[in-house]
Amino acid sequence: MQERGFEVHAVSSPGEELHAFGREQGVPVSAVTMERRITPLRDMVALALIYRVLRRVRPTVVHTHTPKGGLLGMIAAWLARTPVRVYHLRGLPLLSATGTKRLLLRWADQLACRLAHQVICVSHSIRDEAIQEGLCPPEKIKVLLGGSGNGVDATGRFHPERLAKDVRCATRRHLGIPAAATVIGFVGRIVRDKGIVELAEAWERLREEHPQARLLLVGPFEPQDPVPTEIDARLREDPRVHLAGTDWNTPPLYAAMDLVVLPTYREGFPNVPLEA
Repeated sequence: MQERGFEVHAVSSPGEELHAFGREQGVPVSAVTMERRITPLRDMVALALIYRVLRRVRPTVVHTHTPKGGLLGMIAAWLARTPVRVYHLRGLPLLSATGTKRLLLRWADQLACRLAHQVICVSHSIRDEAIQEGLCPPEKIKVLLGGSGNGVDATGRFHPERLAKDVRCATRRHLGIPAAATVIGFVGRIVRDKGIVELAEAWERLREEHPQARLLLVGPFEPQDPVPTEIDARLREDPRVHLAGTDWNTPPLYAAMDLVVLPTYREGFPNVPLEA
């Protein structure tokens, strides 16, 4: 975008990843804490801070993502009278929610869609669900070609021939996984919504039937939507479960796996199967 004459400014929750993004991409960044869960008072503070950033930057286009960032960003952009407002619908958390939480999530997406000039979906299935749920009128919501999440660099970073020939063995040695083991891998947040409870239950059966099997989990244990305490303990204490933590350099990790699983309850356009 910079090569096409756009000046880009990023707003996200604080952390080293945000600052690293700013350094790598050469763009200014603003840190605003946005909780994943519903927190009305903190959300109002975040909204005020985002509005302040927009009043200072005065962007021509505001492009928002995720339910919380999308809602707060669209409200702030509407208040700031941003000329072009785009909401990127990457998933629908309401589909796996119930009761009051489902109603609040529906309202949030409806409002974000209403305040946007254009809504973009990552997949045709998400578009169909959004229309069916009454979140957005059909003429306002689009999918780019066949759909896309973040895109996958298939000719560069994720091209198998660009990896070192011994990357599979080297990665396994680093993680303490035997070279002859059958490795089942998961990449993503370690939370209920990603199907970790079901994966842990399946693993309990598989580990008895297949003594050579290992489970490799790549991603953070998050306090929001956490897995049950007993599941957390079983995963951490099992010597055949390898916890790699957060690691964005995933190609070597995929190379170490024999099977990649994604038992998530919902995905707008999953990147993991494409990367694997």
